[in-house]
Amino acid sequence: MAILKLYGVPHSTCSKRVATILIEKRVQFEFIVVDFSKKEHKSEAYLEKQPFGQVPYIDDDGFILYESRAIARYIATKYADQGTKLIPAGLKEQALFEQAVSIESSNFDPYASRIAYERIIKPRYGGVTDSAVVELQLQKLNANLDVYDRILSKQKYLAGDTKEGPLEPPPYSRSPSSSSSLPPPPPRRIEDPSTSSRGALTKPQPSLPRLTPAPRASVTQLHIYQKADPISGTFFVDPRIPSTAFEGKGRKKNPPHASFRTRHAPISLDLSTTGDVSALAPKANILVASRSGNISVKLLPTAPSRPRIGLEAESRRGNIQLFVPANFSGVLQLTTRKGSIQLLPAIASKMKVLKESDTEALVLIGDQASAVTGTRDMDFCQLSSRSGKLVVGLSDVDKIEMKVGFWQKIANAFAGGH
Repeated sequence: MAILKLYGVPHSTCSKRVATILIEKRVQFEFIVVDFSKKEHKSEAYLEKQPFGQVPYIDDDGFILYESRAIARYIATKYADQGTKLIPAGLKEQALFEQAVSIESSNFDPYASRIAYERIIKPRYGGVTDSAVVELQLQKLNANLDVYDRILSKQKYLAGDTKEGPLEPPPYSRSPSSSSSLPPPPPRRIEDPSTSSRGALTKPQPSLPRLTPAPRASVTQLHIYQKADPISGTFFVDPRIPSTAFEGKGRKKNPPHASFRTRHAPISLDLSTTGDVSALAPKANILVASRSGNISVKLLPTAPSRPRIGLEAESRRGNIQLFVPANFSGVLQLTTRKGSIQLLPAIASKMKVLKESDTEALVLIGDQASAVTGTRDMDFCQLSSRSGKLVVGLSDVDKIEMKVGFWQKIANAFAGGH
């Protein structure tokens, strides 16, 4: 049986909606990135599949379907007997479910998506945010969120008291750790998260790792250098093609398969590998470097059949943050001259310290037996900074607490603390 293909864009909310449903239902799928910069979504071949030139659409063994909510229902119905139950069985429960879906699409999405376009999409492509439009949409959205609160004061969920129901509106920002200009999503009144059937989204389940979409191998030999512009995005690296295109200094013997470098601008990446692990290509080597910019890297969950990651992140004066998935198995090496090293609580509970000082840390995470016997290639992450702060945490569990500065405290006091 052919693997379902999801055509979309990683930062697209509608693409995330479909990917989330596929993960909830434990459906294996391949995520094929549509390159908007090359106008792939406007090509004749693409318009044959999606006549509006939008994302996402799916190809399920020749069956083509677009519109994210329609795709979500199709997947939830087709795979009703596996994964998380998303659609209730009773007639009245289904009616409340459809009512909740309609509320989200009519009273939340139109306003939140317009705000996201003005505050995130337009600046990304050189446009200027229209503050008047944002203010108007915020007023309308906040009025609707007040109605959400009234509804949820009388029942646990938007779809009633049943646990099955539509997912809360997906995020419009790139990731939970990124700063967002958007209002928070409607509140969910879940009295006891441990009783929720939404296991994949409400709590980590080490015995049931999340599936990572398999992207195209076209990201091989990707080398990006920017002097002043930030670099961000999701990238899957295939090490099967030899490293030949890198032009950095001092790395002629072992050039990376992918590199992301700036002088002063920040770098924010989600990274994983693609292809099958083999003796010829057991590990994808990735370089992330900046002279003074901050670096933030999140490693995505990787199946055992995928190549391992060899990450080298370095910044002279910038801070470096690294978040690893629950199934990470490898070695972390952190070095700094005048900066600091912080291992967040969740990751600290999973690691074995091999070496530790004020300026250096060498820790082992995951299958320690493999590291000793050499029976399995392991991930290796090396973080270094002259004067910056090095922070390592466990994805979706560890959080970085932002310190509020003096002037921000003064501003909050005058604003009534809101």
